[in-house]
Amino acid sequence: MTAISSFIAACVRYSSQLRVPNETLESLERIHESYGKLGIIVNDIHSFEKELRLWKRDHKEGAKLLNIVNTMSIDAGVSYATANAFCGFSVGSGKFIIKTWWQKRWKVKEGLIRLSSCISRV
Repeated sequence: MTAISSFIAACVRYSSQLRVPNETLESLERIHESYGKLGIIVNDIHSFEKELRLWKRDHKEGAKLLNIVNTMSIDAGVSYATANAFCGFSVGSGKFIIKTWWQKRWKVKEGLIRLSSCISRV
């Protein structure tokens, strides 16, 4: 887990007065990491139109628009709307897959999954 995601997770636990045993924290590391990656994608989806507008207005010759929606649009050869819809679908599916897999694999309690989800939105 990155230092930033570790810090955010610790802040959420502290502010919620949540005490999680160290052995449980270790099993949550991958969940935090996975939700963190999904959080980056969600941010790209929601900020895409603003980033595109600013990029069109301010970009210099050769500047790249670094956003998952733009990258998917270029790589797949589809419109921005299609790429945005695909990314949104992938995020929803990803959250479901991660939640289901971790519940089965580690028997993680629902409250801890909700905590990880909250951390990814910070």
